Amino acid sequence: MEGGSIPPASTKNIMDIPAAPEAEQPKIRLFNRDEYYKMAEVGILGPEDRVELLGGEIFIKHTDCETRRFTRDEYYKMAEVGILRPDERVELIEGEIVEMSPQNAPHAATLILAEEIVRGIFGDGYVVRIQMPLDIGEKSSPEPDILVVAGSARDQFKGHPKTGVLVIEITDSSSKSDITTKPGIYASVGIQEYWVVLVQDRKIIVHRSPASGTGGGQYADITVVEPGDQISALGNPTKLISVSDFFV
Repeated sequence: MEGGSIPPASTKNIMDIPAAPEAEQPKIRLFNRDEYYKMAEVGILGPEDRVELLGGEIFIKHTDCETRRFTRDEYYKMAEVGILRPDERVELIEGEIVEMSPQNAPHAATLILAEEIVRGIFGDGYVVRIQMPLDIGEKSSPEPDILVVAGSARDQFKGHPKTGVLVIEITDSSSKSDITTKPGIYASVGIQEYWVVLVQDRKIIVHRSPASGTGGGQYADITVVEPGDQISALGNPTKLISVSDFFV
């Protein structure tokens, strides 16, 4: 692949990514007692909810530690009534409110580089959204680092996009969520291409060919590229990009 564009199939695969020892499971947003009671007061938790607050998590009673999952409407209602503060970095992933990691300097710099690259690929007829919600199904509203959507910003005035042509997540380590959970979420709504930019490993995992089924979504084509390789986005296949341009 030296100096060439990404092939339809590659001998490289996701197993080429070393597991980072510091990578952690997503951190669930915990609630205090006042927030718990506020949920009942505003109707997020109703009389039919048999739940209890334990250690900041809301568990369904008489289950094997099953937590109460939230819908997208309930998630937005929490922000509306002040349970979720405007300055909180959280996203809704499969019914769980997950805290996003603080951005360190390498992550921020890589995001700036990636945004410049993506804006150079997609011109008129596309909107490049940075860390804004993508409404997926009833129980997910992730905020990917970069989301490319066909159309104009005026199309999005009445609601967040529900799909896109390209999603990019930037991670400082081999985050399990970005590599295992989010591909299924993005594939389920037909996002044609999902890139995970691994800052420390200086690699990009390219997911293509989404398929959805009863168990969710998955990508059939997963390829790993690194500095020395070139890739192109499906939305503009004639525009070749050097992978090294994503990294300092």
